[in-house]
Amino acid sequence: NMRKNNLIISADCTSAIDTCFCLALNVKPYPLENFDINLSVAGEGFIFEVGSQKGQDLVEKYSFLFEEVKEEFISQRDKQREKVIKAVEENIKENNIPHQDSFKNIIERGYESNIWADEASKCVECGACNTICPTCHCFLLYDQKSENQMARLRIWDSCMIKDYARVAGGANPRPELWMRLRNRFEKKFDFFPKVADIYACTGCGRCISACPAKIDIRKVLKRLVYDV
Repeated sequence: NMRKNNLIISADCTSAIDTCFCLALNVKPYPLENFDINLSVAGEGFIFEVGSQKGQDLVEKYSFLFEEVKEEFISQRDKQREKVIKAVEENIKENNIPHQDSFKNIIERGYESNIWADEASKCVECGACNTICPTCHCFLLYDQKSENQMARLRIWDSCMIKDYARVAGGANPRPELWMRLRNRFEKKFDFFPKVADIYACTGCGRCISACPAKIDIRKVLKRLVYDV
């Protein structure tokens, strides 16, 4: 119902910072699908691109706010998109980041590797990588009592925190931090490709920027691809 009753409005990336590597995951720095309206900067305004019937209905309803896009603005948009793509390509080349074609079975091959313990030794267990990630979606259910009723609430949670996997009686299937780091990569690069045919990583690099220990998802992938 939330999807049905809301519009999905996306936007092009207007720049690329040095942690971006989306192209290695076959993701563009601008949307190609799954949006109602996409915004692209052009000149001093925006190009509104319709991606669904809901988006088309919106544009038609408020047609007095829009005008037909000029070819020169489309050209500006395309040049800007190419500029961002080149910046990401330079990041990938400079950091020797492997392409997703080489990710198949890397978690399985490296499951018992000491890479996990080595990388996790720097982690401070703050959960920043989870909370800033556009694909992380782990949650916690808890009951809260009000004056006349009980409510079951769902809140965002972090799989990197020790208590996340704890069950009744205090047992924990992932008591060590390196196990939780491995689990995070397993979900993104093994579980989701198997069940949804997509990697649960967009290559945005935000987890790299947010991590106070500077654990770099690109470097972990490189180690799994080249060293295992």
